[in-house]
Formats: sequence, structure tokens, C-alpha cells
Amino acid sequence: MTYEYKGYKPHPNGWAISREKMEEYDRQGKLWFPPDKEGRIRLKRYLDESAGHRIQNLWDDIGPISSQAAERLGYPTQKPLALLERIIKASSNEGDVVVALSQVLPLAVRGTCDAVAAA
Repeated sequence: MTYEYKGYKPHPNGWAISREKMEEYDRQGKLWFPPDKEGRIRLKRYLDESAGHRIQNLWDDIGPISSQAAERLGYPTQKPLALLERIIKASSNEGDVVVALSQVLPLAVRGTCDAVAAA
């Protein structure tokens, strides 16, 4: 669909929506207009209007290592394998080299990181 809207020209392939839908979005305040008329109009999207659930940064589904856990090595700062696995998978790609530096991480964490990275 090729039409000019408020002085803005469509992308060479045309607009993705009809003029009526564009006007509806404009009435709702959902359009962002760049200062330069050569720019592209953008649709404002809000998380609370999107389907799905919000991603949170609180990981309460991984419990601490209990005194009877098989993975427990006795280090007071040892982290659960599941937690380290999540961190490594979230911050690296398959095939990446994962390094746990001895000056930064205690031996227990280095060994645990090795186990998680190998998994």
C-alpha cells in the first residue's frame, strides 16, 4: 500500500498497514514520527499490551545447596549447578570457551563452572 501520511512517504515496498489502521494508531497516540520527513514512522509498542508474561530478574526457582546435597563440596560460597548452568547458558553460545579465572573465582566455583560448561 503506497500512500503519503502526514508528509511521510512509505518504505519502497509500501506501508504494511492500511490508511485506516494508520489513522487509528495515530488517534491512539501509538505512532512515533521522526523529526526528518525522510525517516520512517514507527509503531509504539507497550509491554503491558503484549501477550505473554513479563520476564523477571528474580530467580527463585533454584534453591540453595542443602547440607545433604550430593553436589555439596563444603565451600561456604558454593553455588548450585543449576544456577551456574543458567548463567553460563544465558551469557554464552554453544561452542564458546568458558573461563573461570582462579584469582576471581574460588576453586569450588571453578570446578562447578567446568562441570556446567561441559554439560
